[in-house]
Amino acid sequence: MTRDRPSTKYSFCGAIAIHQELDTLGYQEKPGLSTINRVLKRNDLIIEKSRHKNETTSGKYYPTIKTKHPGHVHQLDLVTPRYIQGYGSIVSVNRIDVYTNQANLEQYTDKGAESVISFLINDWKAFGLPRFYNLITKHLSEEACIILRPLVNYLDSA
Repeated sequence: MTRDRPSTKYSFCGAIAIHQELDTLGYQEKPGLSTINRVLKRNDLIIEKSRHKNETTSGKYYPTIKTKHPGHVHQLDLVTPRYIQGYGSIVSVNRIDVYTNQANLEQYTDKGAESVISFLINDWKAFGLPRFYNLITKHLSEEACIILRPLVNYLDSA
């Protein structure tokens, strides 16, 4: 089954597609998904995806921490700037729990250290300290990075 037409672009492929096609054709007794998968593997019909889930299109590998429970790894990012007509620009500070995908966000008028630290303190009071924090520093101001690195290092050693 090719996936190059609009009708098949988002369709299942592999064992699931074969199982569904057998069902559509009216077969009462069908092999299980694992049996179909085994046959596909034996005949080298499975195309392996990238070895690393977090490998980008540029081919660079970015290591990640495997999360084990809620509150284990949090990611912090700034979405900046967004313009609201009649108000001006705002910066959104976002935090996501990698395990549960629970998000927390607040908006500020600037992306300085005071805004980010205020957000972190409020977030930690409400949701607790994570074991690991992943800071996406691309949008952080230089001032915020200078202040946050020692803060995160201090919390990591505590």
